[in-house]
Amino acid sequence: MPRAVLRVEDMMNSTTLLLYFAVLAVAFYLLIIRPQQQRQRQQRELLAAIKPGDRILSASGLFGTVVSIGEDKAIVRLAEGVDVEMVIQSIVQIVDKAPEAPSRSDDIAE
Repeated sequence: MPRAVLRVEDMMNSTTLLLYFAVLAVAFYLLIIRPQQQRQRQQRELLAAIKPGDRILSASGLFGTVVSIGEDKAIVRLAEGVDVEMVIQSIVQIVDKAPEAPSRSDDIAE
């Protein structure tokens, strides 16, 4: 009889251990993986929204205005006559959006 009791207890311990691992896996996903994925998605959306005329902040703390943008690099004007080439991934924030050009329908309505 004691052997049967030990086996049931061993099964309970292994089930409890598996339950702990499952809880840890869910917590790891919710606390580490999911927030990182959200930050990466937000960064991709930010980089896709950059266009010439936007005032940006770079990872190094420099403010500038985007002059032109390529696939992986951008020309940023830091001051009049000071244009630098930087990797797009170093842009961390759009400070001011470029003014939108009026559409043709707005011109016709006036």
